[in-house]
Amino acid sequence: MQDDYVPRLLGAAIRPESAREDFARLDPPESYLERGRVGEMIKAVGLIRREVGTELAVIGWTEGPFQGLMLLLGADPGALFLMKRDPGLLKEMLAWYGEFELAVAKAMIDEGADIIGAGESVGYFMSPETFLEYVHPFEKKVFSEINEYGAPVLIHCCGHVPQCVGFASEVCPGGAINFDYQVSLARAKKQIGRSVTIMGNLDCNRLLHLGSVKDVDRACKKAIEEAAPGGGFWLSGGCEIPRDMPYENMRAMLRAVQTYGRYPIGGDS
Repeated sequence: MQDDYVPRLLGAAIRPESAREDFARLDPPESYLERGRVGEMIKAVGLIRREVGTELAVIGWTEGPFQGLMLLLGADPGALFLMKRDPGLLKEMLAWYGEFELAVAKAMIDEGADIIGAGESVGYFMSPETFLEYVHPFEKKVFSEINEYGAPVLIHCCGHVPQCVGFASEVCPGGAINFDYQVSLARAKKQIGRSVTIMGNLDCNRLLHLGSVKDVDRACKKAIEEAAPGGGFWLSGGCEIPRDMPYENMRAMLRAVQTYGRYPIGGDS
């Protein structure tokens, strides 16, 4: 791996073929808070808070229960067969990861995080039936506990996931959901309404990284027109902003918000 690059998964902490045995060897969730990248991420939240003071909101980051567990299972698609082979074990592991996520979130809030992000793309790719059994109850529990501790939750899901976006209002009331450009903002607004803030969903690669300033302005204006009326819209990229995104495109986004993002929008306040 080259220096100054994103981290990559090198192996599974829980192997799907020996999931019960590997899971039994895990330590209590709280014991991981000062280890490896988890400890560094918690420290980073405190560093950012001290640097920006109260000028900006600081977002701490975790993985949602379903996606986090799938990463522990090595991001192996075969892990999904646990739903048939040992559903009880899968739910037990999801509960463990929820406790881990809550411990990380609390540590980040203590360091100054205003919002806790939760990556949950894998969960939102599931069918509604699978979501309701293996994602919904675990998300709802941990997100509620994070909220009670002092921070709203921002769900992130990539890809074409219109079948599950509507569940955000049930698992994360008062929070936010960020989804990628493949999901229609207009459709999501109808599904979610104002119960959850919609964040997104500009194409980070073809638009923000490779597009022109005019392209960015046009796309921002369209997104605001579709999702901002009635409130509850947070303009952003659909996924991670490329580190080489041109500064002029960043400035174009800011100008678009200042130009088109003033309320009332479309007659709504």
